[in-house]
Amino acid sequence: MGKAKQGIWRFAAASLCLLTVSHVVWADSLDAQRQRYSAIKQAWDQRQMDVVQQMMPGLKDYPLYPYLEYRALTSDLQNETAVAVTQFIQQYPTMPISRALTTRFINELARRSDWKGLLAFSPTEPSTTEAKCNYYNAKWQTGQTSAAWVGAHKLWQTGRTLPLTCENLFTAWRASGQQTVDDYLSRIVLAMKAGNTALVNALAGQLPDNDLTLSSSVISLADDPQTVLSFARTVKPSDFTRHMVELAFASVARQDVENARAMIPALVQAAGLDDNQAQSLKDIVAWRLFGNDITDEQARWRDDVIMRSGSDSLIERRIRMALGEGDRAGLNTWLSRLSMDAKQEDEWRYWQAVLLLERGRETEGRAILQDLMKSRGFYPMVAAQRLGVPYQLTVNDAPEASGTLVNGPVLARIRELMYWNLDNTARSEWAGYIASRPPEEQAALAHYALKQGWWDLSVQATIAGKLWDNLTERFPPAWKATFDHYVSGKDISSTYAMAIARQESAWNPKVRSPVGATGLMQLMPATATHTVKMFNIPGYSSSSQLLDPDTNIKIGTQYLQYVYQQFGDNRIFASAAYNAGPGRVRSWQGNSSGRIDAVAFIESIPFSETRRYVKNVLAYDAYYRYFDGDNSPLLTQQEWQQHY
Repeated sequence: MGKAKQGIWRFAAASLCLLTVSHVVWADSLDAQRQRYSAIKQAWDQRQMDVVQQMMPGLKDYPLYPYLEYRALTSDLQNETAVAVTQFIQQYPTMPISRALTTRFINELARRSDWKGLLAFSPTEPSTTEAKCNYYNAKWQTGQTSAAWVGAHKLWQTGRTLPLTCENLFTAWRASGQQTVDDYLSRIVLAMKAGNTALVNALAGQLPDNDLTLSSSVISLADDPQTVLSFARTVKPSDFTRHMVELAFASVARQDVENARAMIPALVQAAGLDDNQAQSLKDIVAWRLFGNDITDEQARWRDDVIMRSGSDSLIERRIRMALGEGDRAGLNTWLSRLSMDAKQEDEWRYWQAVLLLERGRETEGRAILQDLMKSRGFYPMVAAQRLGVPYQLTVNDAPEASGTLVNGPVLARIRELMYWNLDNTARSEWAGYIASRPPEEQAALAHYALKQGWWDLSVQATIAGKLWDNLTERFPPAWKATFDHYVSGKDISSTYAMAIARQESAWNPKVRSPVGATGLMQLMPATATHTVKMFNIPGYSSSSQLLDPDTNIKIGTQYLQYVYQQFGDNRIFASAAYNAGPGRVRSWQGNSSGRIDAVAFIESIPFSETRRYVKNVLAYDAYYRYFDGDNSPLLTQQEWQQHY
């Protein structure tokens, strides 16, 4: 152990008189341990290492002691030994900080150029990109060249910019003669697909001198995709150039769809595209011709392209258009064009059954719906409502967690992390613990979390364990009394508001989205401020208050009530508006013009995220109603009978 590490752990003769009692007494009380834990962190922050050294031994029995050990290890990692790091990782295998320490120490060993030590510490490939680059560099440095080049090739195949550390490995790979021009070209394609223009240009600039024309053409194409036809005419056709043509053409179509459509014949000829590749270009343009502003000729061209397409996603988009227009003949036509695999999806099985019923083929249509009811989720519930029969929920009972499972150090740490309001760290600990357990124990832990009121951890466990029929744990009664209180006197039900919150946050009250949506009901700060002003809600002054469940539910239910009333007390419209905004929902209403039913409207929502959102919220509301003793159909009679 290095001198610096010895200095940290050497007991000082004097203390700052922070505490004078013995560590034997310290260990008697959890409250006392918490006080010392806080004091030691404060002393560490103030670099009072003599206090840290004196107090550490008395906290060995405190659940969060491993975090202090981790801080000690990483504060001087450059002088730490593999033995000490390995001992920590083996002692705390499920802790997220152990995984982080593994990565950090691999990179530290690479910094030391201790290649044999690195492979001894990490005999298998690590998880992060930088550590992987150092791992395969160690393979090369120790003479294991075949394995090193396999790893280098695997790491190379990405459109992302890689850490500078990886250049050591790639330089050796290049010098060995094992890296080829084709490796460069394949990565250029990936970078182009990822929109990483800087990487495309950097890679193209490294092509051999005899490929200068190709290099300059690729750089020009990446900088200006509108030059795609010139690119195709300049370079010799190859699989690489055809890939680049298709990627650049997609960008052209996004900017000017009619220009792209007109370009197709010349581009097919110049790039030497076959029929399938030409169809791919047409598919790209057809995808852009679904707006209300296209001409009849463009619509005919689009449909002709889709009729010849093998793209299920494009055909599904055309099916949704037919649904939104109430076009039953078109629905039948486009459903028949799907692949056999796609036809087995719940939504398309349902609509095939509807078509059969409408043609009087009752036995066949009902058989499909009855079979669909055996599954879980939105369309099985819709199938039951279509048949006029109750939907039978399957609810698996979770076993009770054993004392061994819940009284160990992991759960003790989680409790303490929650005490210190380190909720995100607690969730990370929980996730690591759940992932390490077999399915039956995952279910037991989900149930334990439910009983503790750790509602988001209960949900997290069911997701990690794929415990889809453990509905009690998947849909806990989180903050139910608060929801009941704030929906009192409103038109929305508490189960509906809870379904929105469950979909938005999975019951994590501290979650923030990348765009700033905050808390249980994922309120945007501007929306919260507007709602507070519009309805004179007292006591709100800062967006940080949205992390408080009570405040979030108070404002969130008021906003949900507002959009619910805007759309005639209809949960389909209100849910879509909560997710995508009221303006978009009004636009979709204008497109369908009262021609279609509820299910067709939902399925024709053009945004896949909003479509899934509405389906989930309606199903989640049904689950919460079930737990309230209400087994009514998925949609209300008003929602079911309304024209959309």
